[in-house]
Amino acid sequence: MEDVRVSNHRPILGLDLATRTGFCHGEADECPILGHHKLPSTGPDVGAFLEAADDWLTGFITAVAPGVVCFESPILPQQTALHTTRKLHGLAGLLELVCRRANVECVEVQPSIVKKVLTGRGNAKKPDMMEAARAMGFSPAVDDEADALGVWLAVVRMRHPEAAGRLDPINFTRRIAA
Repeated sequence: MEDVRVSNHRPILGLDLATRTGFCHGEADECPILGHHKLPSTGPDVGAFLEAADDWLTGFITAVAPGVVCFESPILPQQTALHTTRKLHGLAGLLELVCRRANVECVEVQPSIVKKVLTGRGNAKKPDMMEAARAMGFSPAVDDEADALGVWLAVVRMRHPEAAGRLDPINFTRRIAA
């Protein structure tokens, strides 16, 4: 990931792209918002799936107005259907297209970096990600939200090192309680 600074007045949007896409957005110096969006089940119809994703991503990016959008690189289980592979990789390409149309920088983050930033270990599992997010004072509803928090944190730490101290669990817990 290249070191390009984003404005302190534009949110960073972190995404964990999937049928249930987790998101995390906020400025580097504020407590971010976690959530998720469930895309419709379309079976093997990749076109309908990407059309629904395009509609949601375009509207969401317009509403959040981020300075940068970052996403976790697609990873696939060993046994997966071809249309699932096409959907996940299609989401990544579609996101880059939506960002290009909106003139917003789009950055891909490797899963091992996302895991290491949130848990301290590059091989962390989903429950570890949830536990780490909770230790920071967040209440992720699903593991995709915890992953999106990790994506957001990775970009904040790389591009806004001055904010790194406040990202410690104790500081986050105090800030959320305030």
